[in-house]
Amino acid sequence: MNNIISINSELIVTKFEEYINFILNSYNKFKLIFKPKKKDKIGMYGEVTNMVNIYKLKKEPCERWVKIFSSFSIINAHEAFIEYGAEYDWLYKYSNIDLIGWEIKNNCFDWRQYGWAVAKHCPEYFDSDKFNWKMHSRFVALFCPRYFDPKKYNWEEDSGYVAMSCPEHFDSNKYNWKKFSYEVAKFCPDKLDPNKYNWKDGSSYVAEYCPDKIVPELYNWEEYSWAIVEYCPDKIDPIRFNWEKCGDRIAKYYPEKLKLKPNNYSTDYKTNESYSNGYNTKKNTYKKMVIIDGRCYDIEPDGYIPALDYTLKK
Repeated sequence: MNNIISINSELIVTKFEEYINFILNSYNKFKLIFKPKKKDKIGMYGEVTNMVNIYKLKKEPCERWVKIFSSFSIINAHEAFIEYGAEYDWLYKYSNIDLIGWEIKNNCFDWRQYGWAVAKHCPEYFDSDKFNWKMHSRFVALFCPRYFDPKKYNWEEDSGYVAMSCPEHFDSNKYNWKKFSYEVAKFCPDKLDPNKYNWKDGSSYVAEYCPDKIVPELYNWEEYSWAIVEYCPDKIDPIRFNWEKCGDRIAKYYPEKLKLKPNNYSTDYKTNESYSNGYNTKKNTYKKMVIIDGRCYDIEPDGYIPALDYTLKK
C-alpha cells in the first residue's frame, strides 16, 4: 500500500512539473510570436497616437467629454472626434498627443475640414496640394506664412490677414482693397496704394493710423471730416472740410481753427466773446455757440449760457 502511495505521489509531482514546463514553454512561445507593439516615438508635437488617457491630460475636459470618458479611462480620439465633433485646439493645448500625425500616417485625416489645424498646431505636416486654401487660407498667413502660396491663397476673403500677419507676401494687384483697406492702413501703411485704397469707407483709418498718407483729393470729407479733427487736425483742408456737419467739433476742441472758414463767426472785441453757428449731431439741429477766453460753450437763443449760468447782454 505504501508503495502505491509513493508511486502515485511521484507521478503527481512529475505530472505537475510537466504541466509547469508546458505553461512556461507556451508563455515563451507566446512572447516570441506576439511581441507587444512598440509605442510611437515622441515627436515635436507629442506622442503620435490616437489613444488618449484622461489621467494624462493637463486639464480636465468639459462635462460632455467627461461623460464620454466615463466608461473607459482611455478612448480612441480619432473615432470620438468623428462621432462627437473634433476638438483639435483643446487636444493640442491640454495633452501630449499628436493625433493629426497619427491620422496623416494612417491616411485618415480630413484635410478639407480640418486642414486649418495642421497650419495652426503642426505645420511640419503641411501639404499645399491637400490643404483647403479656399476655406482656410488665413491660417497659413497667421501661423505658417513660410508655406504661403500667392497663387492658391484666397485673396478675395482673407486678404486682411496678409496685411496683418505677413505683409512680406503682400500683393497690391491681388489684394482685396474694397473689403480690407482698413488692415493696410493699420498694419502696413507702407503698402498703401492711394489709387486702390477704399477711401469711401476707410478714410477715417488713414486719418487715425497713417495721416501722412492722406490725399485731400481722395479723402471722404463728407463722411469722415470728424476723423481729421480727432486724429490729425493739422490736416484740415478748409475748402473740403465738412463745416456743416463737423464745425461744432472744431469750435469745441480747436476754436482757433475756426478762422480757417471764411465768415464763420463774428467777434465782440470788448467782451472777448466769439460766436459760431455749429451743428448739433445728437438733435440734428443747428445750435449757437460762444467762445469766451478760448473755451467753447453752448448758448441759448435768448443769450443764456447753461454751463456758466450767465446771460449775455444784448
